Parts: sequence; structure tokens; C-alpha cells
Amino acid sequence: MERRRAASAAVLTCADLTDALGRKHRHRAHITGLVSPAPERILFGRVATISFFPTCHAILDPEEYTFGRLFHQAVDGSPANPGNTVLVMASNGHSSTSLAGGTKLSRATNVVKSLEVV
Repeated sequence: MERRRAASAAVLTCADLTDALGRKHRHRAHITGLVSPAPERILFGRVATISFFPTCHAILDPEEYTFGRLFHQAVDGSPANPGNTVLVMASNGHSSTSLAGGTKLSRATNVVKSLEVV
């Protein structure tokens, strides 16, 4: 089963994914070229996705809805092997959103280290 899924994923193109997104969602999708962060190995397994959207502070309390709290809510207690987990971060077209700031990356590093210890 895993080999078949990995073989299917190996031949996916950006056009395939864009078409699939178009069938699922009514809005347009743009996917840039797929580039693996680790081309020497197959990345197929659990994915943790974090999407950033502008929010209204009157509706979502910025003290409660922080990146740290939401990040840990998404990944804490995961039984997944960090070596088989891909973290995907999306700005959803908001080019002023920082995706790789020191705080975000240090949180990811600390979670991976703590999962490796377990």
C-alpha cells in the first residue's frame, strides 16, 4: 500500500494538484513548482499544515489566538516520527506574513527535538 501511494505521489505535477484544488474549492489556486526540502528521500507521511490569514482582533482575541498556542495545539502529543513529518506553512497570498521567523522555526526545532527524545 505504501509503495503504491509513494509511486502515485512521485508522478504528481503542479497541474495535477491545481486541478484537484479547483475541483474541491471554488477559488483559484496557484501552486509554484514542487521542490522537495530533502530530495534524497521520499517525503510521504504525516503533514502538519499551518495557514496564516488576517484576523479581526475584535473577533479573535490576540492574547488567546497566538502562533505559539495554535502551533502546539496542532503538533503536541503527536505520535508521529518527526523524521516522517513534513511541516507546511502557507501565507495564503499575504506576502507581508513572516513564515520563517526565528520564533516559528525555534518552536518547530524544539518540538522535533522533544519528539525525538520520546
